[in-house]
Amino acid sequence: MAHLAIRYRRMVVQVPSDAFARFEAMLSDRPRRRLRRHSVVHHEGDPPGDATYIHDGLVKLVRDGADGHSALVGFRGARELLGQHSALDLGPRMTTAVVVTAATVTKIDRDLLRSTVRADSDLALYLLSTVVADLRETTRHVLDLASTDHTARVAKCLHDLASERRFASIRSVTGDGISIDMPIAHEELAIWAGVSQRSADTALKFLRDSGTITTGRMRIDILDLAALDHRSRDQRSSRR
Repeated sequence: MAHLAIRYRRMVVQVPSDAFARFEAMLSDRPRRRLRRHSVVHHEGDPPGDATYIHDGLVKLVRDGADGHSALVGFRGARELLGQHSALDLGPRMTTAVVVTAATVTKIDRDLLRSTVRADSDLALYLLSTVVADLRETTRHVLDLASTDHTARVAKCLHDLASERRFASIRSVTGDGISIDMPIAHEELAIWAGVSQRSADTALKFLRDSGTITTGRMRIDILDLAALDHRSRDQRSSRR
């Protein structure tokens, strides 16, 4: 059986090649909705409901912290699912999903999703692969917090923005490199990277001074993607 390689944040998940096509075919007769920026797809703590398939656009996932502030925990983009965990295990929503750039989505009825898992092993494997990829991404992020310094964590986030499929709608290739229309402010970038605002500013300054990036208002230009990748993988002992 042929398999399709689906990349999630530097990880590759193998699924049957026709499973994803059949999944999209299942959605072909269901209505699409266009969501404007800042629209909320679902709220943290909501009871289990439908899953959401993203055709295009970008959505950020946030959680409420103990101090009352929201923490950015990740993103979902084109050809990715939202809310499948809750739809499958019938638990409450773990995050609030907020549209960052206008998105086209299709709602997938919870009961339809669950019956599909029971009836089609290949589609079940595809859905399972999305859950496993999320778990791997979370585990990798926790390990990064323990083993890399603040500059590496910021560099990793910027490298993801410059290379991951889900961020394709916010970047463009220029004569100097890759230009990113930042979907988040520097404060949220710091939270996503798991560093303080001061440490994030220090990291960005280091990357600017090294000629790896330039920054502007809600824009970052990646001048040397290879150097950014190298710095993001640098295992250093700093915990700033």
